[in-house]
Amino acid sequence: MKVSIGNTITWSSAAGVMVGVVTNIELNQNAAFQTVPWIDVVVQGKTRPNTIRLCATHQNLVMLKVEVLQCMSTFFKELENISA
Repeated sequence: MKVSIGNTITWSSAAGVMVGVVTNIELNQNAAFQTVPWIDVVVQGKTRPNTIRLCATHQNLVMLKVEVLQCMSTFFKELENISA
């Protein structure tokens, strides 16, 4: 699966099905000191946007049922409307 900055993604979590925009991708160490990719995702909270960091290994993306939906333009337009 190819996830890029600006993609809108959806995934399953304990909080239910989440939707957000990928804002950053970087390589960093996990708890086992292995260098793995991480993605930062902005989701709209009840009062303000929140950033979530997901481990972007193939195994984790499959487990979370991550799917790429669309580009970020519509999401950030909605965020601008909320902030204004």
